[in-house]
Amino acid sequence: MAAAWAGASLVKTGDLSAGAHAMIERGEWHPDQFPNNRALAEGLTQNYFGAFKAFLPAELTTILEDAGLQVMRCGGLGSLAGLCSPEALTVVLKDTNRLETFLTIGERFDKEILPEGPGTRLRAGLIAVARRL
Repeated sequence: MAAAWAGASLVKTGDLSAGAHAMIERGEWHPDQFPNNRALAEGLTQNYFGAFKAFLPAELTTILEDAGLQVMRCGGLGSLAGLCSPEALTVVLKDTNRLETFLTIGERFDKEILPEGPGTRLRAGLIAVARRL
């Protein structure tokens, strides 16, 4: 979320706002936290984006393990797609076989190459897969 908030902050306020810094430092955001925060949410979910707390993979893993779960996987999902250009993705989406190959490579990329990656640009975040012990 830090990249999304930094980008929104630069576009909406012309600078890296206090809200963007708070996201980077503490992974926390709330619309009333700083004066410019509401501007960062403009255009999102009918101009309202509620408070949230973002977690690093290690933090989320610890929370799940403390709850008695065995974590099978925790990390970004779709990071390769998020890092590719829109033109490259357009090419991929035009062919079913190419798409299947890309998805297979993308899954490996997320697990082995960039396991704590950012996820997709519009759906930044983590996925955690866990089971009860």
